[in-house]
Amino acid sequence: MVALSGRPEVNLLYRQQWSNISDGPKTLQFDGQYRINPKMGVGIYINQDRTVLLSQTMAMVTYGYRVQLAENHTIGFGLSAGMFQNRIRSEDAAAVDQGDAALMSTVSNNIAVDGQFGMHYRTGGFTFGYSLVNLFDRKYISSESFQKPKFSQLKNQILFASYRFNVIPGTLALQPNAAYRLSQNNINYFEG
Repeated sequence: MVALSGRPEVNLLYRQQWSNISDGPKTLQFDGQYRINPKMGVGIYINQDRTVLLSQTMAMVTYGYRVQLAENHTIGFGLSAGMFQNRIRSEDAAAVDQGDAALMSTVSNNIAVDGQFGMHYRTGGFTFGYSLVNLFDRKYISSESFQKPKFSQLKNQILFASYRFNVIPGTLALQPNAAYRLSQNNINYFEG
């Protein structure tokens, strides 16, 4: 859904979970989108997650293409490709963990490729879509410094829908979103 709004867009997100707990998860995310023409858009996405000893940084570029099926009916496709890096911050490990064989046998930095694919259908204010979130397998902790690309079993999927209500046309809109996420570890959940 890159550049779906029809105008350039930049988003910045910072999230800190469990703020009263030391080393609680922290996320910093940036994305930018630009519409090349009514049919094409491009985007960039950068994300950094930090949880206890694990830091993950991801950067992806996206290309999106839309086809007008009829007046007020559009179908769009998007493909993203990029890299991610996992880092184990062993210098932050407690002294008791410094001798952990599993922790010490991993590479403190490892890099892998990743990709995503998605499509959506839009009519009026209604949008329905489907995304494959991880096209390649990736290991958060690995003994390889560069993980060999291997297609995943495509178990990480998202089904989503939204409806845009124009409260004051051209000025103010309300757009509730709902998503159902299916994951490879069978922890499926709804978001709204």
